[in-house]
Amino acid sequence: MGIAYQIDNRMDRKIWSKFMLNVGVNQVVSVCGQNFGSVKKSGKARDLMIGAMAEVIPVAKQEGVVLDEADITYWLGVVDALSDTGKPSMRQNVEAKRPSEVALFSGTVVALGQKHGIKTPVNAMLYDKIMAIEKDYHQFSK
Repeated sequence: MGIAYQIDNRMDRKIWSKFMLNVGVNQVVSVCGQNFGSVKKSGKARDLMIGAMAEVIPVAKQEGVVLDEADITYWLGVVDALSDTGKPSMRQNVEAKRPSEVALFSGTVVALGQKHGIKTPVNAMLYDKIMAIEKDYHQFSK
């Protein structure tokens, strides 16, 4: 049928790698209150995204999955090809005042970091900021 596909024998690595992307881009775009364009250019938002992604590398290693800087570089290329005006699902949830995936993303990184004695300050900060955003819009809906 001519459908492109790829067989990967390390699905755990693929899942962790995609998780690393989501940890970075979804949370940072949500906290910054913008869109993909905000993390495509050099500056604080992009650095924050890279920092959040980098914290996944040692956590994944302790969970038996090897990721490295090449994975971050790969995902930066993917992000850079996205439409500047596009928004990840977490940002769309925040805009609609729905619960986000923060517990799945930074919550998991922080918990696994604590489990393995790995510092995860970027993800801890993102978790706190997103939880504060969600708390604010839940208070106003009452």
